[in-house]
Amino acid sequence: MVDEINQLFDIDDLPYAVTPFVRETTVEEWQGEVTGQSTRTIAHPRVVLREQQITYAEAIEPTINLLTQTGFGTANMEFLAALTDYRKGEYEDCLTKCGSAFESTMKLICTKRGWPYRETDTAAPLLKTIIEKSGLPSYYEQPLLMVAILRNKESSSHGGGPEPRKVDPHVTQYAINATAAAILLLVEQVG
Repeated sequence: MVDEINQLFDIDDLPYAVTPFVRETTVEEWQGEVTGQSTRTIAHPRVVLREQQITYAEAIEPTINLLTQTGFGTANMEFLAALTDYRKGEYEDCLTKCGSAFESTMKLICTKRGWPYRETDTAAPLLKTIIEKSGLPSYYEQPLLMVAILRNKESSSHGGGPEPRKVDPHVTQYAINATAAAILLLVEQVG
């Protein structure tokens, strides 16, 4: 049904898309034999804004599809929440969730690869570990950290002080696109 709804959006060239269900299947075993299987829904479809068709097709949609894979449940929920916040105009919260999705993805990569990290590690130490352990060229570090820098400087994740923060929509759109591209790069190159 999700595909059919997206086709209707495409027919009228509407700037929206519906994300797929995210389901996780668990195989139950007893003494080495499969005794059953259960599937649970981790995330339900959401309507997301699809402003730039090429960026959506090349970065956002592949990231949404990638994050539906087993193990990416937390990153998936955070990235979808960021897209929802963007659609609602809650730009500061969107930046926070972009940073969270990026960090969750890096923690999953480290876990899958058996690379040590602390649960309290933020983006910079996580990325440093990934670059060192994977052999990814060090010049990737600064561009990839932009997601975390925007979260730290512009989002609602840290106190704004005497002046409330106001993030422009184009900055948030950049953050979403940068987050999607960073997640794709790291998972496809390293993960």
